[in-house]
Amino acid sequence: MHILVNGLLKIDGKSGNGLILLTSRSAFFLRPISDAAQSGAFIGGVIGALIGGLIDKKKAAGMKLEHMDDSEVQELDEKSKKAVSKATLVKKLDLGSMQQVSPTFWGMKFIWPGIDEIDFKGKSRKKKMLAFLRQVGVQIVE
Repeated sequence: MHILVNGLLKIDGKSGNGLILLTSRSAFFLRPISDAAQSGAFIGGVIGALIGGLIDKKKAAGMKLEHMDDSEVQELDEKSKKAVSKATLVKKLDLGSMQQVSPTFWGMKFIWPGIDEIDFKGKSRKKKMLAFLRQVGVQIVE
């Protein structure tokens, strides 16, 4: 049981594209290894995106990603593993120790004790994320 969402992350004062992987036990905050696919799409359309995707894939294949050895990541379906394999782990935090989640207009804020707030902006899967977090017992402050 998991949910994987693309969006904008602000972690430790640094904003940028990212992924959130929520499992029944943990939250993984990831950043793309390379933005070549996105840049290629912007510059060259579909063909640029395809070429950029190949560059991203090659760059990811050359890196040893420790989060890919995590038991929770190993339990994912192939499509999710593929998406996670193209990103580097920024933080892995336990959902049981999460203090609260606060929905915002564009996304949500995650709050853990002793850690700066993690802002997520991504409206498209916000309702599914909130439903998932409620299901695993996380306190949501509306």
